[in-house]
Amino acid sequence: MAYTSYRSGNPNLYVRNLLTGAEERLTSGAGLAMAGSWSPDGRYLSLSHTIDGNSEIFVYDTKSKQMKRITNDWGIDVSPRFAPDGKRLAFVSDRSGSPQIYVTDLQGSAPIRLTYEGRYNTAPTWSPRNDVIAFVGRADEDRSLGVYTIRPDGSGQTRLGGGGSPDAPIWAPNGRFVMYTSTQGGSRQRHMMREDGQANYLLPASGPACLTSQWVARTAR
Repeated sequence: MAYTSYRSGNPNLYVRNLLTGAEERLTSGAGLAMAGSWSPDGRYLSLSHTIDGNSEIFVYDTKSKQMKRITNDWGIDVSPRFAPDGKRLAFVSDRSGSPQIYVTDLQGSAPIRLTYEGRYNTAPTWSPRNDVIAFVGRADEDRSLGVYTIRPDGSGQTRLGGGGSPDAPIWAPNGRFVMYTSTQGGSRQRHMMREDGQANYLLPASGPACLTSQWVARTAR
């Protein structure tokens, strides 16, 4: 498990082995460090870390204990997400002047900008099928936020839905459904829809608002 803690006085990133309880601090200093995602094989962890006042993307190798810098740009680079093939990262950068979705390989060579519609696109997450990326975007026409999908080559951008203020889209393990949180009913609650945006419905929960969601992959015994 990877998480950010202020226990050292600064927002550093830690990794804890849930079986042994062993813990390791990955970053140091005053910069904010936040986990992105684990690679499919669990060896690598993508993260964003603020250095010299600017957030960049890194990948940490849990075997070699080495940290590799992926981006080096004046813009803020955050929210790195591994592709299901483990060979690419989707991330958010404002290097163009506004938050947009980019894709790069693990060498960080020539990141490709995917989104050009709207001046606010964030929270990318890959479909388990590796064919599309879901994200939250704001339309230019009416300034409304919605959940979108786009292909890794930047084609086929499609609005699935999501009223209110949608956030944190996440795919079901089979790639057939997208769950996200939204304020469209008042307080922030979980919603789910099919991969084509149809059958969008509320997953009611009592108590405080829901900030994030997570699918649980069950295996047969």
